[in-house]
Amino acid sequence: MFNPIQIILLILACHIIGTLGQNVQLVAKFGGQQVFRGLIAGAIMGDVKTGLLIGGTFQLMAMGLAAYGGASIPNFNTALWISVPFAIASGTDAPLELAMAVGVPVATLGIQLDVIAKTVNSYWYHRAEKHVEKREYKKLYRDILIGEYGFGRAALGQTLPVIIFLLFGEPIVQLIINYMPAWLTTALGTVSGVLPALGMALLMLYMPVKENFHYLILGFVLYVFFGQSILAITLVGAVIAVVLFKRMEKESKAQANAYLNVDAGGIGDE
Repeated sequence: MFNPIQIILLILACHIIGTLGQNVQLVAKFGGQQVFRGLIAGAIMGDVKTGLLIGGTFQLMAMGLAAYGGASIPNFNTALWISVPFAIASGTDAPLELAMAVGVPVATLGIQLDVIAKTVNSYWYHRAEKHVEKREYKKLYRDILIGEYGFGRAALGQTLPVIIFLLFGEPIVQLIINYMPAWLTTALGTVSGVLPALGMALLMLYMPVKENFHYLILGFVLYVFFGQSILAITLVGAVIAVVLFKRMEKESKAQANAYLNVDAGGIGDE
């Protein structure tokens, strides 16, 4: 199903992006997005369009999820590195549905893998703390590297399951393809449309929707009644954001100047 070069590139991309995404902000901003990983996985498999389609769907599904306070959440990054190659290599007419059938269980399994990775990684961080007390900085650096790159969340939570699935998961996926009934394919197609909406709804829980509900209505009207694309609506939103930012900036400067004038006047009177 996969040639050796594709397997090597997928594993390297998964590990490098996953590890650097926890340490380098630029990589975290772009590499941490499922749509970006879908682009990379799709390019390696020779089908960028399908990779972007699956990545964008998983991006919307994960949009409202965040690991606050060290909590573990479904790992859609791991699911993406596994589901995109299998969906493309299978040659199925419904790659998104197959990606959902493979990816969602893997993402859920990622919760347990993340807990295991954090538990294992704590050993190396405790060793690092002892090295700090003894001022053994070379050993400190070594243990951090081993813990972060060898047994970190990216290695145990992403790279290891990707290696296992790419090398030994073909019979499982082939079994799913052969025995997946039509009603399940239809159901997964429906779910693939509902879960992104759920992700958006979860995201909106953390946003000041009540104070800015009129902008939400504006975006809905532009999309439904005027048929504008997401890019066009995004540009309109960007213009509104810039206008509001400049207005708030002027107001804050005016308030600061007023405060300085009052303060200066008070000093002069004294």
